[in-house]
Amino acid sequence: MPDHRHLIEQKVQDILLHDWDPIGVSELDGALDEYDLYARSLSDMLLAGASEGELYRYLAWAEFEHMGLPRQGTRAPVVAQKLFRLTET
Repeated sequence: MPDHRHLIEQKVQDILLHDWDPIGVSELDGALDEYDLYARSLSDMLLAGASEGELYRYLAWAEFEHMGLPRQGTRAPVVAQKLFRLTET
């Protein structure tokens, strides 16, 4: 039986791939692990009690600084809220 951390990480991976997906790879074969490094960090943050704002700042850093993507059209605010809600269940 998977532990709580593993379940959270699976949910985060799914949200990142299907709701966030800033580089548009969710429909590509072999893309299931594309955001795993971010999912691990975000899962750690969630389990440590991160706020919605902290989750947003991490997603924004990943998009704008790490990936170098433009700031318009980001789904980071909505995704941060969805991730934060994982801690409410």
